[in-house]
Amino acid sequence: IADGDIQIHPFIGGIVGKNSGSVTDCCAENHPTGVTVTLTDDKDHDYVGTIVTHSVSAYYYTMGGIAGLNEATIESCINNAGILNVFHSNRAASDANGRYLYVGGIAGINTAEASITDCLNTGAIIDRAVPKIHYVGGVVGANSGIVESSNNTSDGAIGVGTAHKSPYSARILYLGGVVGHNKSGATISDVHNEAGLTISRIEGTSVIKVHIGGVAGCTDSEIS
Repeated sequence: IADGDIQIHPFIGGIVGKNSGSVTDCCAENHPTGVTVTLTDDKDHDYVGTIVTHSVSAYYYTMGGIAGLNEATIESCINNAGILNVFHSNRAASDANGRYLYVGGIAGINTAEASITDCLNTGAIIDRAVPKIHYVGGVVGANSGIVESSNNTSDGAIGVGTAHKSPYSARILYLGGVVGHNKSGATISDVHNEAGLTISRIEGTSVIKVHIGGVAGCTDSEIS
């Protein structure tokens, strides 16, 4: 997709990009080709995983093993697929075309009207990207709704690390074993994380904010 200076917002999922209905009893598995999205990139890179993106363009990026964006119901689903995001800017700074990144083993974003129930992620998540603000979670990147009875037992670590363009990486990071950021009014209950969390690089400026937690990187609401 060649978009020039137009801001675009891709929703990418192993089952569905954007869910406004119901996704039930689905499973995403690793596959030699899988779902690969490349935006304005003519270079070879070491893609490893099933849900793979490489971009120099998108202002927002939302990725999930089951759904990129969940606005309704995801229930009894399993993601076994590895997720790899490689996102860099061709410009001197990434402000113009890379600011928000949402990545989750089940969904990148779970909205206020949405719920994720009885789901499991086993896939590794590798985030090598330059957007300023990263929301990365074993189940959900950013949660404004309900996440319950859902676990992350990723075979590999959830890692945020080196981007292709130095010195950029995350400036504001929410990294959680289950949810990256649990926002005001949201609910997390009866969840479990077994995956390790790793950070090998953050952006080197004076306004760094890094939130890391075994269940949630940051919560503004109830976890039980």
